[in-house]
Amino acid sequence: MLRGRLLAPAEAAVHAGAAAIVPSPAGNAGVPTHTDVWLLRQVLRREWRFGGAVLAHPGAVDALDTTYRIASGPDQAVALALEAGVDVVGAGSRVDHLVALVQSGAVAPWLVDDAVAAVLSLKFRPGLLDAHPPAHHGAPAARTSPAHVERAALTRSTVLLTDPGGVLPLDRARAVEVLPGAVDSADVDALARALAAVLPGVAVWPGPAVTTVAPGSPADAVVVTARPEDAVRTAETAVVTGDEIGGLAALAATTATVLLCWRPLGDHAGVLADVLAGHAEPGGRLPVAVASAFPLGHGGGYTTFDYSRLVISPPVLDGGDVLRVRCSVTNTGSRPGREVVQVYLANPTGRTVVADGTTLAAFAAVDLEPGQTLPVTVRLPPARLAVWNRTMRHIVEPGTVDVLVGRSAADIRLRGTVTVAAHPAYWRR
Repeated sequence: MLRGRLLAPAEAAVHAGAAAIVPSPAGNAGVPTHTDVWLLRQVLRREWRFGGAVLAHPGAVDALDTTYRIASGPDQAVALALEAGVDVVGAGSRVDHLVALVQSGAVAPWLVDDAVAAVLSLKFRPGLLDAHPPAHHGAPAARTSPAHVERAALTRSTVLLTDPGGVLPLDRARAVEVLPGAVDSADVDALARALAAVLPGVAVWPGPAVTTVAPGSPADAVVVTARPEDAVRTAETAVVTGDEIGGLAALAATTATVLLCWRPLGDHAGVLADVLAGHAEPGGRLPVAVASAFPLGHGGGYTTFDYSRLVISPPVLDGGDVLRVRCSVTNTGSRPGREVVQVYLANPTGRTVVADGTTLAAFAAVDLEPGQTLPVTVRLPPARLAVWNRTMRHIVEPGTVDVLVGRSAADIRLRGTVTVAAHPAYWRR
């Protein structure tokens, strides 16, 4: 489970070029992640060849003393984290602690050297330590500015979970009332102002906290809440902020439209208003399944798509072949949209260990105008088909594997099969 499922997304992020890693504040088998030498040094650094910096999760180093009770104080907590491979353990007084720990011999100087080198490498690679840092060329500065990147990330992570009544986007509404659930009323006021700015001709106003929305209300009710259960009896459209997804199943059982935006509203009211108004596409897909409600990869948009012409090549994998999964995607709706094509692997035969169920192997996003058809190719390296066998070697074993292409783990549009040759094709030592 740890190797095959939980670590796989992190490994993919590292191989995709992640510059920094923030360990989970949790632990594994009684070992807090921030003291896990095997995970941070053996797996992350040696096996995955990660060359970036490891940044402590806020409060996680303190928790080694206050919560886990494995450190005798803040100084030992810092020492344990550094020894495990955490490069940035905190700021302010922590620096003084670190100097004292090195001077006393409690922390080896090479640990500090390694940590400093990892952090400086983040600035060295793009040339930020040069006497004259290089100017950025290529994309316009506005498209690479922190504000633009943040806006794009927020838009593309927003997940439209359900819209049974076709309420969204709100550009067809005549009036919208924004109601607070478990959020600050100032956030609701900000969203109401942002919606009014992007919905000319639509009456928009903030309303008071309510327990029900009166039937026949002249306005579409948008409830903004950090707790899904707050909107079960109130919302026509529920905007769920934060990461508390436990109440989504109950909300999904209603007729409400549900938009999940993960982050607290804060300064992002303008981004959310653009999504609600249809000026931006909710491009996110669920990274986890919500039991009895939504499968892995679930998420909708403001248009529809059709899949066709599946080609899997090569049909028989031999040696270190890369598996290429190709299909055509057509925007069959009336609005531009972005589709996330997902490739799953299922029903392997010939394995020497018990196989997982359907697993996400790779995905690719494509932007399409109405009526447009484009080919999409997703490449799977041999490691995507590998398993950790009985001797804990990461190996591609012979047999067949079903290749499923679709919009989520439960919305499969195309199916095929690939055969793995009768000898090991890939392994990690």
